[in-house]
Amino acid sequence: PSISLSFSIPENLSISINITRHTYLYGVQVLDKLTNSPATGIFRVEITDTKGEKHAGTTDYQGIAYIPIDDVGNMSISIVPLDEKTSKIYNPVTVYSDVSFQMVKQIYLDRKNYTLSLNVIDLDTNIPASGATVKIASYSVVLGPNGTLVFVLPANNYVITVQGGIYTTIQKTISLYDNTTTSIGVRRIMGTLTVRVIQSGGTPISNAYVHIDGIDNVNTYTFITDFTGEVTANLPLGLYRITVSAPDYVTYVGVWNISSIAPQMIEARMNYTLGGYFKAYGIYILIIVVAAILILYMRRYVRKKLDLLAQKELEEEVF
Repeated sequence: PSISLSFSIPENLSISINITRHTYLYGVQVLDKLTNSPATGIFRVEITDTKGEKHAGTTDYQGIAYIPIDDVGNMSISIVPLDEKTSKIYNPVTVYSDVSFQMVKQIYLDRKNYTLSLNVIDLDTNIPASGATVKIASYSVVLGPNGTLVFVLPANNYVITVQGGIYTTIQKTISLYDNTTTSIGVRRIMGTLTVRVIQSGGTPISNAYVHIDGIDNVNTYTFITDFTGEVTANLPLGLYRITVSAPDYVTYVGVWNISSIAPQMIEARMNYTLGGYFKAYGIYILIIVVAAILILYMRRYVRKKLDLLAQKELEEEVF
């Protein structure tokens, strides 16, 4: 309240008036510029007034520090993280502001930036997963031949998604509060391949060994055909060498590219070895040989009989 005083002042009279400063609460709210919400953690807020005196307080759950002060004017406001975790997210900051009445001033903090080095490995080859797409924050980048990407990001928790190309989707969560190097392994999408092992005439071959070896990957599989002559395998997409072997047959070797998830089939037509040919057709060959011998013998026998008859007829004519 204002007070009005009226009085007369005699000559040569000196008057001294003492004025007491009024203390008020000045609020400082610490906000995160990235999220537009109260900054994570606890901060010490210190105001240096025009007299050089310092006034301090700590932030509450709303990120506000209420500081008693009895001065007005342009003052410095310093904000310092109070714990290690908070100090990894934000840098200390000092701003200048006019402080003149009771209010809450909002101050936004930038997060620290850290470097994330990411290596993406194809687990089916143990080499970089070239062609996969990496998504993190607002970034979406296709991996090059070296399989390595470097991001500079504000301190935060992130979800890394790797997908696309011949790879299944995989996610990994990281806490980026320091310069970090991390690796992610991805698997190839699976395709289905059926190998049908048959003779050149189309008859299925059972108990044949089917070896499937990756050419552009490290996968190796071995199967044995059943009475249908077929084996079916779920294989990561890629290029494969298929080797089929069976007793008495010439080994079959072929190359096949599994390029999609659609089921695929390959026919391995196998021919007999020389020994296998004789095993398979030996009885028939024997019959043919015996028949040929018998025919030859019978021809000779008949010819001999005919010769004897002719000679006998000749002798009868002479006598």
